[in-house]
Amino acid sequence: RDLTRGELAAALRGLAKQRYRPPDSEATRTYSAATLERWYYLFRAIGMDGLRPTGRSDRGTLTPSFVRFCAT
Repeated sequence: RDLTRGELAAALRGLAKQRYRPPDSEATRTYSAATLERWYYLFRAIGMDGLRPTGRSDRGTLTPSFVRFCAT
């Protein structure tokens, strides 16, 4: 069953108070309700592929301002 907007918000707030251990991590952490909500909608729209990490589109590039900063 689909949750109403209020039910989803309440469930996400409750989940945000819990601690989780990410895969391949020794430490536990919390996730914000906003993060959990983003993951929820990505999963509903795309499935597990929506939750897999992707590389940054700017990986390996340096901005001109960063190059100038390093040169000083």
